[in-house]
Amino acid sequence: MSFPHRILFHGEKAGFEGGIERYMAATARILRANGFRVEGVFSDKGRDYRQFAENFDKILTPSAALATPCERYLIHKYPPLPEFEKIIEHFGSSVTAVAHDHDLYCPRRYRYTFWKRTNCTRKYNPFYCDLCSLAVSPRHWPDGSFWSLLRARCIDFSRRLELLRDAQVQMLVLSQFMRENLLLNGFAPEHIHVVPPVIELPVSIATGPRPEPMILSLGQLIRGKGVADLLHMLALLHQDYATEIVGDGPERARLEKSTDSLGLREKVRFENWCADGGEAFLNRARMAIYPFFWQEPFGLVGPEAMAHAVPVIAYDHGGVREYVIDSETGFLVPFGDTEKLAQCCATLLDDPERAAYMGEAGRRLVGERFSQERFLEGFKRCIS
Repeated sequence: MSFPHRILFHGEKAGFEGGIERYMAATARILRANGFRVEGVFSDKGRDYRQFAENFDKILTPSAALATPCERYLIHKYPPLPEFEKIIEHFGSSVTAVAHDHDLYCPRRYRYTFWKRTNCTRKYNPFYCDLCSLAVSPRHWPDGSFWSLLRARCIDFSRRLELLRDAQVQMLVLSQFMRENLLLNGFAPEHIHVVPPVIELPVSIATGPRPEPMILSLGQLIRGKGVADLLHMLALLHQDYATEIVGDGPERARLEKSTDSLGLREKVRFENWCADGGEAFLNRARMAIYPFFWQEPFGLVGPEAMAHAVPVIAYDHGGVREYVIDSETGFLVPFGDTEKLAQCCATLLDDPERAAYMGEAGRRLVGERFSQERFLEGFKRCIS
């Protein structure tokens, strides 16, 4: 069986903007090491561009990509509809779409409702979902125009979803949770491929209980990541601890202000996003806490923490069930239950030996489920 030699990765910004870009960089590096030529297609440069670009054989503009022959065109972030239609028309059956987020079947993108501020479980419905997606402050209208908002979130959204299904595009997802969402929204099961990502295990880490009672949160500081719930949980703790919140985003100023109102200024420290993925913080953390507000499609930061023998505490919804096994590799907490979140956190603060045991169990699970061999096997199956 032969496999494509040249693959194009289509994104938005060539840089470490978030989990999708980190996934793209890591995947490109692994595929290149295994005989593939991987070129990136980006409309703009992003954060740490040079370091990001090193993972690819070449960086192309979208217009240059249309003139570049390839055996497989992987879309990681979806361009505006006219560009998307050109890609489908030009590359045809060579296109594979990666469903990283909910934006394929949710015009609001985050899959929680405007009306009740709760996570949504329904399939896309043009009437209900379009109305929900249009409930947006004028400050966030594209180009300051309601018509632009209507076109992007209703007309173009429906057309893109229709194109993906009708063209029978192969879909790659990182979790069973995302596969179920695609099935719910009318994608054929034979076109959906679950390919778990590669989570690299550090060559050496400190073993045994970690003496520092350090709590870690690592990722973008946006509402959906649930850092506000983390802060409210910390206010319930009576143990001695320190918390590192590592990341950037529009919520940072509000979250820093909350530490004052909650009396946490001496307990919580905010650190900027770091190019090494938070290696130094992961190596000394006793636990990582991710009370994701939205239904995280996978959540790379979870298994990345586990790879460093750090147990993970998270809300029990979305893709976190792919790696958090309750009371074994961490704790799953009912969504929104900050008191239970605090109880689980206190358990590991009071019992560093148990934290170490759970951390080692998580590290073993990552080695088994998210190995390079399993990724390559699944990826080749998807594109063959």
